[in-house]
Formats: sequence, C-alpha cells, structure tokens
Amino acid sequence: MIPLRIVVTRPQEDAARTAAVLRGMGHEVLIEPLLTVQPLEVPLPPPQAVGGLLLTSANGVRMLDRAAGALPPPQAQALRSLPAYAVGDQTARALRECGFHTVLSADGDVGVLAALVRRVHPADGLPLLHVAGSDRAGDLTALLAPEYPVQRVVLYRAETATVFSPAFQQALSGGAVDAVLLYSPRTAVTFATLIDACGGRDHLRVVTAACLSHTVAKSLDGLPFQAVRVAGQPRQDALLALLEDVAQMKKGST
Repeated sequence: MIPLRIVVTRPQEDAARTAAVLRGMGHEVLIEPLLTVQPLEVPLPPPQAVGGLLLTSANGVRMLDRAAGALPPPQAQALRSLPAYAVGDQTARALRECGFHTVLSADGDVGVLAALVRRVHPADGLPLLHVAGSDRAGDLTALLAPEYPVQRVVLYRAETATVFSPAFQQALSGGAVDAVLLYSPRTAVTFATLIDACGGRDHLRVVTAACLSHTVAKSLDGLPFQAVRVAGQPRQDALLALLEDVAQMKKGST
C-alpha cells in the first residue's frame, strides 16, 4: 500500500494508539481530536450489589478504572472480578489492561452486546452496571429489559471541539489529507459543523471519509468528499482495511 496522509479524530489517548498502528503501516498521521473526555466525580454502587459490567467504549473503561482506584482495595478487587461485557475487542483489551479478570467481547455494536449478555449471563436479578458518558448511542436498558435490569452510571462527558487546529486547516487547504477516520456520529457531526465554520468544504473533494458505521457516514450527508467508505464491521481493523481503497484511488489519480 502506498503511504497515505491520514487524520485521526478520536480523543487524544485513543488517537495516539491508532496513530501508532498507522505509522507502523507507513502512513503519515495528523491527530485532530474532535472530542475531549472529562471525568465526572460520580460514586459507584457497591460491587456486591452488581451482577456484571457493561462497557461500550474504551473511554468508559478508563473512567471505571479511575473510579476503582479511589475505592478501598477489597472493593476495587471485587469490582475488577465482576464479569465485564465489552462492546468490541478494543474495549475488551482496555479492560484487560486495567486488570479486569473476566472479560467477554461482543465484537460488534450494542445490539450484539445485549445478545451476548442474554446468551451467557445468568438472569439473577442483580443489575448490570453500564458505565457510560453523558452522550451515548444505543439503549442497553431497553435491549436487556425485562430480564436484565441495567443501572447506568455516567462517569464522563465528552466535549466537542469548537474549532479545527491550524495544523489541520493548513493540511486540508494544502491538499495534504488523503483520508479522515471517523468513529462516532457525534464526531462526524462535529466535523461537518467545523468544516462549514472554516470554509473548508471544497477541499474535501480529494479526501475520503472512512467511517466506522453507516450511522457515522449518514452524519456526513451533503459534504463533498471524494468518497465515503464504511467499515464492514464496527471494528478498527475493518476501518483500517478501507485504507486500501483510498490508496488505490490515490494511485489511480497520480
């Protein structure tokens, strides 16, 4: 694959990991976080009152790990010993890295996550703790009702960027962007808003938007990208596989 110039729009910590993968593939990377994660000081319920954990993002994992660190050691250990159900492999990996012992990955979206819980978790009446941000996609409470009560705890909020960085604006206007990676509808909406604000629409005609899902892509309707591509599955490896198409388009235009 020929080297590409790729913009990663994830929050800083996630973006740094993705950038390392992309640089290992030989690409140039510009990190342009469109969301900033801010922790919220919210108490957790006692671990003994919870039957399991539901995690729908790596941000949620990091905030849960942060909250666990403030607990007495026996409580923290009990929390990390609960079965933890992750929406995807990246979230599952983050859980393991943070010391959670029993981790299962749905390798999909919240619907697949709910199906995984129904398949393997006993309906014992204890609530499942959904660690979330103030904005979330999907409704696990409805998907798991009535057999599995869900208690949602909001441990962080994600604040959207209000302006593109000068580095990104310069790269975009100079034709030095081949692809933009977009992971969430909220990020895509923010990108669209900021493109209009900076007058950068026309520069998108040589840029491909690589989207994690069709919902993300839908949020870009009306923007004149060269192409909008959607990952075959909502996973980063499937998203990065789209870059082969981008490379072929770039090769064909040279």
